[in-house]
Amino acid sequence: NNIMKPKIVNVPSTKNIIQLSPGFKKKELADYKVDLLALCGFGCRYCSSNEGYYLRMNWEKGENFKKLAEEQLGRKFTKKALPSLTFEWPDVLEKLEKQLRGESSDFGKDKVLVFSQLTDGFSERLVNDGTTKKALDILLEMTSFKIRVLTKNAIVGEQEWIDYFLENPDRFTVGLSIGSLDDKWSKKMELGTSSPSKRITALSNLQDAGVPTYGMLCPVFPDLLEGNNLEKLIDKVNPYKVEDFWAEPYNDRNNWKLVRDSYLPNCEEYKWFNKVFGNQNKGLWSDYAMILYERLIAHSEINGWTDKLKYLLYEGDVTKDDVKRLGDFTGILFQSLDKKTGLSKNSVIAALQMQFDETIKAEIEALDQTIHNSIKSISREWITIGKSLALIQEKIEGLGSGKHFWQTYLGVDSFQDYCKNKLEITRQTATQMRQAYNLIQSLKPELLENEESEIPSYTKVRALIPHSEKIIANPEKYSDLIDTALISNATRDEVISKTKSVFPKQIIPIKTSHDQGDDEIQDWDDYVDKFEENISNNLSSKHQNRFVEIMNVVREMLNLV
Repeated sequence: NNIMKPKIVNVPSTKNIIQLSPGFKKKELADYKVDLLALCGFGCRYCSSNEGYYLRMNWEKGENFKKLAEEQLGRKFTKKALPSLTFEWPDVLEKLEKQLRGESSDFGKDKVLVFSQLTDGFSERLVNDGTTKKALDILLEMTSFKIRVLTKNAIVGEQEWIDYFLENPDRFTVGLSIGSLDDKWSKKMELGTSSPSKRITALSNLQDAGVPTYGMLCPVFPDLLEGNNLEKLIDKVNPYKVEDFWAEPYNDRNNWKLVRDSYLPNCEEYKWFNKVFGNQNKGLWSDYAMILYERLIAHSEINGWTDKLKYLLYEGDVTKDDVKRLGDFTGILFQSLDKKTGLSKNSVIAALQMQFDETIKAEIEALDQTIHNSIKSISREWITIGKSLALIQEKIEGLGSGKHFWQTYLGVDSFQDYCKNKLEITRQTATQMRQAYNLIQSLKPELLENEESEIPSYTKVRALIPHSEKIIANPEKYSDLIDTALISNATRDEVISKTKSVFPKQIIPIKTSHDQGDDEIQDWDDYVDKFEENISNNLSSKHQNRFVEIMNVVREMLNLV
């Protein structure tokens, strides 16, 4: 491994070790994350965690990690020292088990958990003292997550860990983050990690053994674009054997000077960092990000792995002229998105995202027409169901009362039992369909006689059911309401609104107790519904139907829709 073991500082742990990961979800890497440390056991100078929210909130405030480091190590520290420090949670395993005791073993089913996101779960001390394996054992035993191992420790490619992953092949996918082929440079940049060459060997060992793997070229530094170094690294990661292949250009996390200083002063790379981030030359960064994408997509298209490419692009600094180099955005996961629209915050890219694709438009229009045709079919089907329900109930109950005839002909105890167990719909739904059919038959029979007629949905018609006696008795008076519900293209809400305007609901005062005092004003809708449900469940099928009719009369009397 690269020389340099960080200094250890014990800090208070977070309440929940497993947490949601919206950042990695946007990258399509994971839904949840688990970190076993507050600050990684490795010291990558470009790591975003050193400037991340958690450390910003706890460096000199919150838990005050700076003060804890100075007390435990006996010297002063600034944030520049973070790559040389490790912040450990001594009770991390206890906290992890405590959190999971409150969850079922199905926790994480069909979800991906990254191990780890902000730190490395295979940091050397964690592996050596058994914390890594114990944490993974806990996750295997107490959750159902698919575990995405992400590390820079080549130990995962040794036989002991290969055997461990193969014991649960459906639970693991393993990746090693690699952004360079230069072992010498890595010693200065990625403190304490395995060298790139060892990580590549480890990944190859995992693939040869049949362990599911993924590619992780994050970040790819500008010097890798010299010659054919990028293509060499791609081939060594072997995109044909990985499940997915992530890649990303370097993005500044307030650490560009640390990264720059890992190069020799006045070399081209050193000058590049000064120009891009010191002089704010966004066009130079944009060109670098475009070249990286163009070479990745070219390699993937020539060699047949384009469907695996996931290019993570923080596209805010991509210039207007460079946007066209992104083509149709194949394989790109834009990371600078507007939360409201879901479109890129780069206005040029957003405009392209909104352009019509004529082929997709034609497909959507065809699907829309299919849906409309199906809705017409569904409307006719409910009429058939309503009519058949009315007839089947009439025939069976015409034979006599009691459950005998229901059992004889349909093997059920009642109309309600028939609806619930044979049709798997509620009695209320069946009754509404039957009553809606009878209402159309009484008011607009021509709709039922003409196969081309457009039948309204029963959810629109049922708004009239509580008032059916009045409407049927005087259809001329309510002709406008009838046309709105049965003939027009009015929506369900519009029909309900029209019905309420014709039959306004009354607020009726009732006394809720025998105690003296002012009457309370209550809305009777829920009261009547619950009353009907409670009584109906204790009645025979024959009496249930009569009771429903009585309750509809009650609703009319109360002007309840």
